[in-house]
Amino acid sequence: MSNLEHIAIIGAGLMGHGIAKIFAARGYTLMDVNESLLGKAIGNIRSNLMLMAQNGIGHLEDIKPILARVRTTVDLNEVASHAQKVKQGRSF
Repeated sequence: MSNLEHIAIIGAGLMGHGIAKIFAARGYTLMDVNESLLGKAIGNIRSNLMLMAQNGIGHLEDIKPILARVRTTVDLNEVASHAQKVKQGRSF
């Protein structure tokens, strides 16, 4: 996986945003058909990163640059056409 540059995570629900957080150190695109879920997912990623930093895992000053590397879209063709690996999360 060290050669991957673009990873598509399809589904911004419970699993999707968590998977996206793991890949946040690289650049990636998070896709969902529901725009409001994408906004919620970004908020969840921010909250998780803040909680981790407050508990000594990571640093608060790294959160903004990590979030800046996250792209969101509702266009499946856009996200899949640039991805080298696609991981589908499931929303419940």
